[in-house]
Amino acid sequence: MAVTFEVGWLRQDCAWWMEQRIIAAGRNNLEKITYCFEESYYALKRLEIKEFMECFIDRYGLSYDITNADMIDSPEYNFMMQYLKDFDKMDKEMICPLLQLGGINSQLFHN
Repeated sequence: MAVTFEVGWLRQDCAWWMEQRIIAAGRNNLEKITYCFEESYYALKRLEIKEFMECFIDRYGLSYDITNADMIDSPEYNFMMQYLKDFDKMDKEMICPLLQLGGINSQLFHN
């Protein structure tokens, strides 16, 4: 509604609300992390709002210098694997956010 009717204050409130959900999800609650990712992805795909996904990636993305052993034991890895296990059925637009979560600069693939 905030986007459709271009209500600036409501859009800011919605952004604040979503950012708080992303922060509050915690690293070990797969259900809440999944909810936040799905909502962020919806906003990115349908409403072209990048801020939620950027906030999600900042919070849950793997760093470039993480070791393989640390990565496999991380909740973030388990989260990403739930999507990647059905890669052939995945919405192809979801690949870039997942690459970014894994610590890859997805801008390389946009050209």
